[in-house]
Amino acid sequence: MSQETFDVTWDDYPGHLKIMMDSFLTNDSFTDVTIVCDDQKKIKSHRNVLSASSSVLENLLVVEESNQLSRSSVLYLKGIHSDDMKSVLQFIHTGVSVVTTERIDSFIDVAKNLKIKGFNHVDEDGTDKHDRVQNNLENVVKVRPRGRPQIERPVNKVNYF
Repeated sequence: MSQETFDVTWDDYPGHLKIMMDSFLTNDSFTDVTIVCDDQKKIKSHRNVLSASSSVLENLLVVEESNQLSRSSVLYLKGIHSDDMKSVLQFIHTGVSVVTTERIDSFIDVAKNLKIKGFNHVDEDGTDKHDRVQNNLENVVKVRPRGRPQIERPVNKVNYF
């Protein structure tokens, strides 16, 4: 005898996730990673969010966890300024980051070096996959000056206005 099944759907689940991610960015509750940047500023974050957004950070955090070190981690990111890291964290939490003209190049470099999803078109083996994803909007980051129309551009072909 087969039982009837039901799909239970939360209609505003994407909206809830957005609010939750915004909250993670602004609230230090439940943080379990401290990022120390080159300028010695400390930024608290969440291991799960970092791991889901960056293969580099995921590898650092997984290795540490397998060694059974403290659940609260400290990552020193040499060569990364705290302003760039804050912008990267804003991007991975909200999908948008406001970056000054002065910092746009370093922000993009940091995001690419950390392999933040959406910024990197290279597979783990070093193969350029740009041709395969050129029309896939999931892998395109939009860079534009504030107040101008949004233009979709692959990050490795950013033109500044």
